[in-house]
Amino acid sequence: MTIVRSKKSDHFKISQNISNEANVYKYLFELGYRFTKIKNKRFYYRRDQLKLVPIYFQDIKDAFKNVLDEFNFSNIPDGLSKEDVINWFYHRRPIKNGGFFESILNENLSDFEITQLLQEKIKLEQSFQ
Repeated sequence: MTIVRSKKSDHFKISQNISNEANVYKYLFELGYRFTKIKNKRFYYRRDQLKLVPIYFQDIKDAFKNVLDEFNFSNIPDGLSKEDVINWFYHRRPIKNGGFFESILNENLSDFEITQLLQEKIKLEQSFQ
């Protein structure tokens, strides 16, 4: 995210350009979050060592929000609070389910991994019934 102080007042503008967005998705990838398509259906999951854990898109957004909650905001300008950044997250919704997200978090799975993910997805859905 980019933080700019207004020249006319002490207000701040928080924005996200394409480079910032790419960095967020790359960070989520480092945390193990992935996306794939199987028979034209979207699947979101997290790599947990050798296991694929099916998740929902909202889980990815929640993970980034948790990163913001735990982040040490020592490098933000005076006059801007951690709560301002969290409010920006809720207002602007920087995690978007689109082509850019897919291109960075996409992962091609082996046949074995596809079977594993589908089996885990069935278990997840059954747990909600």
